[in-house]
Amino acid sequence: MNEFKEWGHEYLSRLSSDIGSEYNYRLEQQMGADDLLELVNQVVPRFMDHNQEHDAIDLLMEVDKLDQLEKFVS
Repeated sequence: MNEFKEWGHEYLSRLSSDIGSEYNYRLEQQMGADDLLELVNQVVPRFMDHNQEHDAIDLLMEVDKLDQLEKFVS
């Protein structure tokens, strides 16, 4: 799954949006979202490494994990 790191900013921004939407849907349906959170843990560092902190923060807020921002800051 790490090949997404080679994809552009536009794709990752769209992926982040889709992750947020799917996460909220799954919460409403009382479904698990561990696979989505795994993706978040891969996408956020890529955003942080490319000076796109605002996108990382937006994604973390969408999945109610803003409190984990510190683990992505180096």
